[in-house]
Amino acid sequence: DAPGDPPPASTRDPKVDGVACSLRYENATLTQALTRGDGARGDDVTHAIRTIKSLPLRLEAARSTGRRPVPPQAIPAILEIRGEVFIPLKEFARINAQREADGEELLINPRNACAGTIKNLDPKVAASRNLGFSAHGRGEVAPMPDGSPFATTYWDFLQSIKSLGVPTNPHTTRAATLGDIMAAIHAFDTARHTLDYATDGMVIRVDSFPRQDGLGVTSKSPRWILAFKYPPERKPTTLTAVEHQVGKTGKITPRATMLPVFLAGTTVTHATLHNYGLIRQRDIRLHDTIEVEKAGEVIPYVVGPIIAKRITDPRDPHA
Repeated sequence: DAPGDPPPASTRDPKVDGVACSLRYENATLTQALTRGDGARGDDVTHAIRTIKSLPLRLEAARSTGRRPVPPQAIPAILEIRGEVFIPLKEFARINAQREADGEELLINPRNACAGTIKNLDPKVAASRNLGFSAHGRGEVAPMPDGSPFATTYWDFLQSIKSLGVPTNPHTTRAATLGDIMAAIHAFDTARHTLDYATDGMVIRVDSFPRQDGLGVTSKSPRWILAFKYPPERKPTTLTAVEHQVGKTGKITPRATMLPVFLAGTTVTHATLHNYGLIRQRDIRLHDTIEVEKAGEVIPYVVGPIIAKRITDPRDPHA
């Protein structure tokens, strides 16, 4: 761009905290789903992705999206859609409640649980966990029959795949100025706590595909996209007790009871301590002032004690 030209239009996406996955549609039919893996080779999770109820196994143009419907002949022969697979928070809470009732160790966060779910070779596991999907990019896209591109901007790409039944994020917006971008980041910091999926930031990208190609990439990342991550909320409270839960297999797991603290949108009074080794390693003691954080902003866990605020009890063998 020449000096004085306005900045290029950009888009703002919620950064869904899930598992990156690429869906390949050939002649409108879902043929393969791969995780990102190491960036060059991922895991084939087609068996699990096929169980996502919101994802079409075959693209159709009959759905009304407020735009002119895309005719069947306007679907590229090859269309790769990238996005995030995730476990909805209500579903994650249901799974952990069942695991707690069965005496099993709680899943730490939805992202790790989702990764384990889609890599499980039994598709019934994925089907039972009601996974979601949100598109946020493109891979290989064949030209249209007349040689024209399927979409020339990221925004139009999202609208086009949405018209074919692929889930996109309703909180994705366009911006013309840096002020618009910052306003969206601040506004979403409040809104994200009301959503049924975990988010940890926003992704800002240049909207135009030709401009993206012109900006190119570095050895580590593209020049036309960046991610803003919100810092995790962490608050102090007092550890009042440690409960010892016995599972069906006889395994004992510790759980912290603490003074109520409002954290990331909810009031919490319990937090996981994971295991007794962690308690010893971090030197966590009863009546300590502790810091509590939400792992993946979902499961409260004890980060550790604030040693400077520790009150030494003469009866304490550690004193």
